[in-house]
Amino acid sequence: MKKALLLITLTVFCCTAFAQKKTFIFKGDTIEYESEKELMAHFKKTALKNDSLRGLEYMKSLPKVSFDIEKMVLAGGALKQIPEKVFELSKLERLELQGNQLSSIDKKLTKLRLLKYLDLSDNNLTSDKIKFKKNKSIEYLDLSGNSLVEIPKQVKKLKSLKKIKLNENQITDLRALRKLKQLEDINLSRNELQLNEKTFKKGFGKLEFLTLQKCSLESLPENIGNLQSLKKLYVPENNISTLPKSIGKMDSLQSLMLYKNKIDELPKEIFETKNIVHLDFYYNNIKEIPAEIGNLKQLESLYASFNQLSELPETMGNLTKLERIYFHDNNLTYPI
Repeated sequence: MKKALLLITLTVFCCTAFAQKKTFIFKGDTIEYESEKELMAHFKKTALKNDSLRGLEYMKSLPKVSFDIEKMVLAGGALKQIPEKVFELSKLERLELQGNQLSSIDKKLTKLRLLKYLDLSDNNLTSDKIKFKKNKSIEYLDLSGNSLVEIPKQVKKLKSLKKIKLNENQITDLRALRKLKQLEDINLSRNELQLNEKTFKKGFGKLEFLTLQKCSLESLPENIGNLQSLKKLYVPENNISTLPKSIGKMDSLQSLMLYKNKIDELPKEIFETKNIVHLDFYYNNIKEIPAEIGNLKQLESLYASFNQLSELPETMGNLTKLERIYFHDNNLTYPI
């Protein structure tokens, strides 16, 4: 079958040809496809005579032609519901619906068995209006910028989900994500999260990336060290004052970002994790770096500016892979 690509863009009309594909860009629509006489005739008849045609209207006007759409972007418009035509696209792998006015998601969407990437960010979705059926194809889900007060219960039906973005909602508890056994990447930045010892008690066995920026966190639970697959822990711009010693047990950890918190001490135990490559504690209240930092033999970048450091440990001489180091705006009395 011949392939097609539908994108909603903000461009003016033009027509170009390259290789065996043609691209039409006109006031809101880009259609890229291998030449097909039937489609061309229909396009010229309906689209070229109507320069105000939008993506939704174009979809309604399409006949059933012999091509399969794999990627569709219907973004930044005024859609209040997903067009029925979308549910017919059996070859669809990527669907972007961000920046619309969607208030609910129909179960029919998860019938698209090849769909891997689904962006529903910046809509009007609430937790109880998102309906999914059991699905084994969706790997990426973006629900950022909606009106979610909790993680939608039906997200657990997305059995192959690897990455989820839930930024800028009103979510307080992330435990509902524990049931997603394939989950590797969570971003819950800009929520009012409440973490406790129950949060990481079980689950998250494959989690590699955890981003909790601007979540009003005052602490991290001690058992966060249970996240043995975690490679990157990003918790900047919170109100964290102390760090759990169990971070030192996270043997897979490569990047630890702590900037703009209220940390006044770095526990020496956190330097027991030997694979850290990037360490950032800009803008805190740290007065001393433990000598154990010399254990971080893989460390390549260290961001320690805007603290209250008055001296540096001699063991930093052991950091032979260090390429980037920042210590300005401290209380150091000798050149760095």
